[in-house]
Amino acid sequence: MKKKVFESGMTKPISMKKCCLLWTAGSALLDIVLEILSCRSLFKAIANIFTKPYIFLMNVAILMLFTSFVLIVKRKLFAYALPSVLWIIVGVTNTVCLKFRPLPVSASDFRLINEAFSMMKIYMKPWHIAIIVAGLSLTVIGLITLFIKGPKYETPLKPSLIWFAASVVILGSFSYVVGTYDILPRTADTPNELYEKNGFAYNFFKSAGSTGVTAPIDYDRDENDILKEELLQLEDTSGDERPNIIILQLESFFDISWMKGINTSEDPTPNFRKLCEENASGYLFVPSYGGGTSNVEFEVLSGMNLDHFTIGESPYYTLLDKNVLDDSMAFNMKRLGYTAHAIHNYSGLFYKRNIAYANLGFDTFTPVEYMDELEYNSQGFARDKVLPSEIFKAMDSTDGSDFVFVVSVEGHGPYPQSIKPEDFAYYVEADADDLTPEEKAGLTYYASTAKDMDVMIGDLIEQLANYDEKCVLVIYGDHLPAIEFTKHPLTAPNAYTSAYVIWSNYGIEGEDKDIEAYQLTSRMQELIGFNAGILTRYHQTRSEREDYQDNLKKLEYSMTNGKDKAEPSKLVYSTHPIKVTDAVENGGDVIVFGENFTEYSRICINDEVVNTIFQGKSCLISDGIALKKGDKISVAQVTKQGEILESYEMTA
Repeated sequence: MKKKVFESGMTKPISMKKCCLLWTAGSALLDIVLEILSCRSLFKAIANIFTKPYIFLMNVAILMLFTSFVLIVKRKLFAYALPSVLWIIVGVTNTVCLKFRPLPVSASDFRLINEAFSMMKIYMKPWHIAIIVAGLSLTVIGLITLFIKGPKYETPLKPSLIWFAASVVILGSFSYVVGTYDILPRTADTPNELYEKNGFAYNFFKSAGSTGVTAPIDYDRDENDILKEELLQLEDTSGDERPNIIILQLESFFDISWMKGINTSEDPTPNFRKLCEENASGYLFVPSYGGGTSNVEFEVLSGMNLDHFTIGESPYYTLLDKNVLDDSMAFNMKRLGYTAHAIHNYSGLFYKRNIAYANLGFDTFTPVEYMDELEYNSQGFARDKVLPSEIFKAMDSTDGSDFVFVVSVEGHGPYPQSIKPEDFAYYVEADADDLTPEEKAGLTYYASTAKDMDVMIGDLIEQLANYDEKCVLVIYGDHLPAIEFTKHPLTAPNAYTSAYVIWSNYGIEGEDKDIEAYQLTSRMQELIGFNAGILTRYHQTRSEREDYQDNLKKLEYSMTNGKDKAEPSKLVYSTHPIKVTDAVENGGDVIVFGENFTEYSRICINDEVVNTIFQGKSCLISDGIALKKGDKISVAQVTKQGEILESYEMTA
């Protein structure tokens, strides 16, 4: 009987040459799989090997580093399978995400894992989630089985160590340089074009390998300090007048007439259109499309160009989680005597805004958990009609001038494929001859939502026009919605284009001008006669120079990598803070009295959240609670995901 050559648990010898060939071929195959997932095209993935061979080899080299342990371990199949599976999971995640938003996945997205779980219920059906869970479970089981029962292969010890050490040094050094420096310089390409141009593995690894602004090759600290000093020595043009400044960022808001061939039953955005026709306005070129709201916020508030940062980076997570930007719009307005407020009708923890806003200099932050009289649309997002009242609450909370930055959420996707007219406050039908019923439903949902947002704009303008203080209002869409524009191309320059308008209730004037998002606040300051901030002055005085972007990047680098650390602001939630004034026990119920409670307020017993019935802004009830002597009663603002924003103890 023929003797078995290989059995489970036995070790089979393999030559170093064969091992290296299989390792290289496997990494090349893995790269092809990732490119197929990224391009969603087998032909394009194969063609890239021949049209861009150096890009292909660079991506393979990165993957070889991650799979290099196959050279020294006996469980070589497992050592190759584990990192390969992880890369494929990232690739599949990218493919799935591209169906819901037009932006490729970057390492920063995985910092949003908690938020992603909460959004899955909106974007996916239960059976979609079940398939994902089943797939991940089977993958884990398969990897465990491969580790326990998989074959073992042994290469000669000395050559294995030499090859492994050489590979780690060479590939590791190469990958470090790739991850840290701009081997393939970042141009004005969109993230999608960069992923297609430079390969999925390179771009994802680049997004994980470094964050922030990389040091320009010709950076000289002394020269940069001289430039800063020149800007600081410019005459302060702010004067004595301090109008309230309101910046309103609208989620996925745009003029649907930009889509060629789309007809609507009525104009969804007449108020915004009229504002643009009568006031300083223009295209606003933004860093995102279909998602990435916080990145647009960052450019507007910081004056920094995200093209100079790592591709796919989300500075709210990678920079503002620990660093203070003291040249931000909020800090600069505070130096002029303003109080800085942030308002957002969505969770206060999303994008870590509660941390980012403090490091940008805001004094107060009012997220949805602190708002009352909320109404929700059919997708579960708070309607923007709540925003005007919150804006006026902020301005009325101080005796001086206010800078109010507002981020809306109502226009957020996904846009459902089946709708009912009665689900909308304002129903605007969108149609075209070549739309499927599902596409028509999605566009109609969007048009109807945009109409609701536009009505809010009209209400806000009317109230500001009658307000007894001077006010400047800037309105813009953060990015275009996650809508496919292939059938109906845009009349705008590209999908990374929005629109802005600058209005006041006292008659400022200005010419129409197309600008970048990072130039918006300097443009607004220019129209009202301000020049507060180093980057503001730089944008206002040097944007026409040939070295504009080069020196801007140097300024950004010095501001984000400097040794001088500013202090964050002492951010408080809401301009009308919650107070707990009394608590009583009545027939098994705990009744808590106070001020400014909302539907997100929860009674806590000894810091444990208990079931709470919201009875109004001054009363909360928890039934079936038996208090014990010494129990501590407090109230917490709790997100829909069960996370506590802030707790409030009883005051006298």
